[in-house]
Amino acid sequence: MTNIELNSYKAFFSTYKGGESLNLSCKTLPFRKDGNKALDGLYALASLRVSLPLVSGMGDYLGRYIILNIIENMNVFDNSGRFFYQSFSLELEKDYEDL
Repeated sequence: MTNIELNSYKAFFSTYKGGESLNLSCKTLPFRKDGNKALDGLYALASLRVSLPLVSGMGDYLGRYIILNIIENMNVFDNSGRFFYQSFSLELEKDYEDL
């Protein structure tokens, strides 16, 4: 924070990096290949509560993000209780401490 003068009055000037959050919607096919434990790795990463690198499918580095929340939804069950597909969303927040 820096002191400056505006019209002979003391003023404060500060900058804030702001927050950036992302919500990603995803799907997995547990009945076909992924199995019912497809999200276990994501839950393990989220439990670490540390920022992780986010990279696009094209290999572009997008920064470091913290996993805030994982919301999952299982759909279309068969007679044995297995589900055919699972949708989930990730709530991520940018970590500016790494800059």
